[in-house]
Order: sequence, then C-alpha cells, then structure tokens
Amino acid sequence: MVKSMKEEDKICEQIFEATVIRGKDGAYTVTIPFKADPQELGVSQIKALARMLKLEKSFNRDEELKTSYI
Repeated sequence: MVKSMKEEDKICEQIFEATVIRGKDGAYTVTIPFKADPQELGVSQIKALARMLKLEKSFNRDEELKTSYI
C-alpha cells in the first residue's frame, strides 16, 4: 500500500532535491525546509546568549560536567 504524501512533505522533498550538494569530503548539505519565513521567527539571540552564559557558568562550577559535555 502506497500512502499519498502530504503537501508539506512534497514541498520538503522538492527543496531537498533542488538544494542537495555533496561536498569534497563526501558530506551532504541541504537547505533547511522552514515552514515559514525564517525572518518571522523573531529575535532569539538574547535568549540564546543567556542560555550560553548560564551553561558556561555551570561548566566553571563543574569540571566533570564540562568534560562530559565536550
């Protein structure tokens, strides 16, 4: 039994086929198929920076955590 693809799955496959590239190292690169315009995602830099700084503080307090994370 063959299932029909959803429209968004078809679009995703089209993006994949149109943008897939194989690098010299053999790794594949493909454009991320966003559902919406990435510019509409909002400003997340401040939140990401705060999370990173909190993580760095945790690493400074716990060397074993830092080692495990790396």
